[in-house]
Amino acid sequence: MRRLFIILSALLVLAAVCPDAMACSICQGDPDSGLTQGAQAGVILMIVVTYAVLFSFAGVMAMWFVRARRIRAVGASAPPDRSTTDSPDP
Repeated sequence: MRRLFIILSALLVLAAVCPDAMACSICQGDPDSGLTQGAQAGVILMIVVTYAVLFSFAGVMAMWFVRARRIRAVGASAPPDRSTTDSPDP
């Protein structure tokens, strides 16, 4: 337990005195920073691309559903194919 306490306190001291461990302008939330604006634009782009792919999958599935219903409706109303029957032609 004492060893863990020493390690954690050493890490805390190093994080407190090291200037490289300080957060950048993105983490601090400077809205005028170019990095912050770029990160926000990147997040918006990823959201748009993700939803575009999901909606395109949904569109393909809807198209398959409609096509299957049309094929089923045409197949039920079509006359039977006489070329596959074993009866001779009159």
